[in-house]
Amino acid sequence: MAEGHAALDAIGAPGLAHTHLVAFEAIYFPGSPTAREAAEVALANARQVGNPTNLAVAFFAVACANQDSDPDRALAAAEENLAVIGSGAGDGSFYVTASLAAVLYARRADAPASLAALGDVARWARDNAHPGATLMAISTGVEVMAELARFE
Repeated sequence: MAEGHAALDAIGAPGLAHTHLVAFEAIYFPGSPTAREAAEVALANARQVGNPTNLAVAFFAVACANQDSDPDRALAAAEENLAVIGSGAGDGSFYVTASLAAVLYARRADAPASLAALGDVARWARDNAHPGATLMAISTGVEVMAELARFE
């Protein structure tokens, strides 16, 4: 990571590039203390930069990093991500965030919210002809159903 930041600095990359790099650390190593710290750094940087898409990515990183250790924080961050995207930010993190939100809602036994988020993922995948999002909708659907079945 340090090498990545140094390379970004060497080319004069804007702050939002650093946010994305730090966010990737949180996304690829979810649940680790390092990931949670990285996600908070990404969020602070995104707030400072003020770019809505950058902010959406940072909220996604916070959601990923906290999904197991602090699911309330993760869900709040996922909801923030979806709200920022709904307000016009780039939607590159939409389907992964909505998928995570669907699972987090299911873990709370909130079937209506979980199924609504899952439906959003499926519609986004269809509307964007995105095979990866389609696969995520299917795999998330299985996980959601398994979570919700625990409460019956």
